[in-house]
Amino acid sequence: MKVSQNWLKNLVEITSTPEDLSEKLSIGGFEVESLEDCSKKCKWCCFG
Repeated sequence: MKVSQNWLKNLVEITSTPEDLSEKLSIGGFEVESLEDCSKKCKWCCFG
């Protein structure tokens, strides 16, 4: 299942980097298979 960091921020306060969060989730028993920076896919998008 893919979960965005923004979605998690709506549920809990996150103050760590994505890498640290991944490690903490793994320690807590949640398997983190990979991290993906989706912002690179929207390089040329303009919202406003």
